[in-house]
Amino acid sequence: KYGCRTSVVAALAIVGGYLGVRSANNNSLEVARAERTSKRADELNALKRTIYAECLAKLSTFIIIKVQKHDPSSDSYIAAKKQLTDAVLAASNATAELELVAEEQISNLASDALLAAQESTEAAQTEFYRNFFKLRVLFRDDLKGKRLMTPAELDSLADASFAAVEPPKSASDQEH
Repeated sequence: KYGCRTSVVAALAIVGGYLGVRSANNNSLEVARAERTSKRADELNALKRTIYAECLAKLSTFIIIKVQKHDPSSDSYIAAKKQLTDAVLAASNATAELELVAEEQISNLASDALLAAQESTEAAQTEFYRNFFKLRVLFRDDLKGKRLMTPAELDSLADASFAAVEPPKSASDQEH
């Protein structure tokens, strides 16, 4: 009479213990998966931060060197041309590396900035600075995990930002 109850209680204890251990194991596996996922996300963010900063630095260096004027007859002209070649190569490499980790919208904008920087017109330089500004916004939002702005939203933000820094036109400028 008691032997049967003891066996039933023991069987229930074994089943309960098994289910408890199994549940604990499943919980441990879920926690480990979540930790790995979080670690991967942190590592990707750190990699993006490094690549984003390098891309901005290389594009900045390139445009600074590009806008410098050098007399072709001077001794420093060849050195300046080499410096420009090195800068465009570094900016191109940084943009290509960006394509490996960034959203398509970001890598396309970086490519557009690089193309604008390679042109020598004032309009192209303005386009470079606008794209550079928009890249900084996208990089910041991406690293913060925010939704990336649409191209229209970025254009509107860039328009407002650049309008705030442009000097007002004089009356004589408006007449022409």
